[in-house]
Amino acid sequence: MKYKVLKRFRDKDTKKFFPDDSIYETEDQNRAGLLQKKGFLGREVETSIENDKTIETNKKITRKAPKKSEK
Repeated sequence: MKYKVLKRFRDKDTKKFFPDDSIYETEDQNRAGLLQKKGFLGREVETSIENDKTIETNKKITRKAPKKSEK
Protein backbone atom coordinates (compact mmCIF):
# COMPACT_ATOMS: atom_id res chain seq x y z
CA MET A 1 0.00 0.00 0.00
CA LYS A 2 1.09 3.55 -0.70
CA TYR A 3 0.45 6.65 1.38
CA LYS A 4 1.01 10.36 0.79
CA VAL A 5 3.57 11.92 3.16
CA LEU A 6 2.11 14.96 4.92
CA LYS A 7 5.08 15.78 7.17
CA ARG A 8 8.68 14.83 6.41
CA PHE A 9 10.23 12.06 8.48
CA ARG A 10 12.94 9.41 8.55
CA ASP A 11 11.63 5.85 8.86
CA LYS A 12 13.15 4.33 12.00
CA ASP A 13 13.04 0.83 10.47
CA THR A 14 14.61 1.52 7.06
CA LYS A 15 16.42 4.80 7.92
CA LYS A 16 15.04 6.19 4.64
CA PHE A 17 14.05 9.89 4.53
CA PHE A 18 10.59 10.82 3.18
CA PRO A 19 10.08 14.51 2.25
CA ASP A 20 6.68 16.26 2.16
CA ASP A 21 4.41 15.20 -0.72
CA SER A 22 6.40 12.03 -1.39
CA ILE A 23 4.98 8.50 -1.31
CA TYR A 24 5.55 6.04 1.55
CA GLU A 25 5.11 2.41 0.53
CA THR A 26 4.61 -0.45 2.99
CA GLU A 27 2.73 -3.70 3.46
CA ASP A 28 2.62 -3.19 7.25
CA GLN A 29 -0.81 -1.70 7.97
CA ASN A 30 0.01 -1.28 11.67
CA ARG A 31 3.08 0.82 10.87
CA ALA A 32 1.12 2.93 8.38
CA GLY A 33 -1.66 3.42 10.94
CA LEU A 34 0.84 4.57 13.57
CA LEU A 35 2.42 7.06 11.14
CA GLN A 36 -1.05 8.33 10.21
CA LYS A 37 -1.96 8.85 13.90
CA LYS A 38 1.24 10.84 14.40
CA GLY A 39 0.40 13.04 11.40
CA PHE A 40 3.19 11.88 9.07
CA LEU A 41 1.02 10.07 6.53
CA GLY A 42 -2.22 10.95 4.78
CA ARG A 43 -4.68 8.68 3.08
CA GLU A 44 -3.81 5.66 1.02
CA VAL A 45 -3.11 6.35 -2.66
CA GLU A 46 -3.22 4.11 -5.70
CA THR A 47 -1.20 3.95 -8.89
CA SER A 48 -3.05 4.43 -12.13
CA ILE A 49 -1.88 1.80 -14.60
CA GLU A 50 -3.13 3.85 -17.54
CA ASN A 51 -0.70 6.72 -17.08
CA ASP A 52 1.58 5.26 -14.36
CA LYS A 53 1.06 8.20 -12.00
CA THR A 54 0.21 8.03 -8.33
CA ILE A 55 -3.15 9.59 -7.48
CA GLU A 56 -5.12 9.99 -4.29
CA THR A 57 -8.01 7.54 -4.16
CA ASN A 58 -10.57 10.02 -2.86
CA LYS A 59 -9.89 12.92 -5.22
CA LYS A 60 -11.29 13.57 -8.65
CA ILE A 61 -8.83 12.79 -11.42
CA THR A 62 -8.30 15.58 -13.91
CA ARG A 63 -5.95 15.84 -16.81
CA LYS A 64 -4.20 19.04 -17.71
CA ALA A 65 -4.04 20.11 -21.33
CA PRO A 66 -0.50 20.05 -22.73
CA LYS A 67 1.23 23.41 -22.85
CA LYS A 68 1.49 25.04 -26.24
CA SER A 69 5.03 25.35 -27.43
CA GLU A 70 6.40 28.85 -27.66
CA LYS A 71 7.26 30.21 -31.10
